[in-house]
Amino acid sequence: MFRKIKKQSEKNKAEIISAEYGKKEEGGNFPSEQFGVSQLAFLGDSVYEVAVRQKLCEHYEEKAQKLHDEAVKISNAKFQSRAVDIIYPVLSEREKEIYIKGRNLHTPHKPKSATKKEYSRATGLETLFGKLWEDRNFGRIEELINIILKKETEE
Repeated sequence: MFRKIKKQSEKNKAEIISAEYGKKEEGGNFPSEQFGVSQLAFLGDSVYEVAVRQKLCEHYEEKAQKLHDEAVKISNAKFQSRAVDIIYPVLSEREKEIYIKGRNLHTPHKPKSATKKEYSRATGLETLFGKLWEDRNFGRIEELINIILKKETEE
């Protein structure tokens, strides 16, 4: 069962939403006031996958199954671990800090098709994407995805 989050008054919800959408792109502090590290990783998993799927749709006129197969290759832990090596040199100090917090997150999950190290690195990447999403830094998400996919297509 899910733990319920405390109910907030409608006025308080409106203030939170207003504050969130009023953030500057580089806004927000870490750790997140809204989400914990594991929640950012959970969110970032989806953010990364949607960004990858969007790029595939923008650049390839393929059937859905072929697009899905490509997305799976680019979204698995092994690939995400390699992606960290690609983008790490262009990350800001703040982004590196977020990545490291996510990478160091201890999870009971045993990866099937990746080593523990690859899985931890992938979790760090997902945490970064989750935090960028929370900060509404959509341009940076697109920039990092472009760097990852450009490097991959060159190899």
